Amino acid sequence: MLKEIHCFARVAERLSFSRAAADLGMSQPAMSQAITRLERAAGVRLFERTARDVRLTAEGKALLPYAEQVIESVQAFAAESARLARPTIHLAYPPLVGALAARIVRRLAGRTPAIGVELRAAGRGPAAQALAGGEVSAAILATP
Repeated sequence: MLKEIHCFARVAERLSFSRAAADLGMSQPAMSQAITRLERAAGVRLFERTARDVRLTAEGKALLPYAEQVIESVQAFAAESARLARPTIHLAYPPLVGALAARIVRRLAGRTPAIGVELRAAGRGPAAQALAGGEVSAAILATP
């Protein structure tokens, strides 16, 4: 059903089955079939189709914000699951070495696969305590 909802939103955006199909790397008949499946499942017509144009029905207009919300939620889910799946280092650092901590973040983010770094500003003593207590996975303890 997710694929069909995505197809619906794209056709609504483009007001063209063929352009929406091209955007999604599908054939136009496959796009039409997806919309037909969604219309049957929802029990309403989503589009008025003529030989020249495609328009949203009143029901289609009413359901479009929900389709967009579903797509947005799926994208947020994918982004968050990717974030959670990547390794993350929790780094405590003294404020005097903030530039060094920022360089570490940039270097690790540029790796493949990327390594996330969550920074925690702390004085040398609190950083050492956080490291010893397992609150952070790494700490910069020496200062220039």
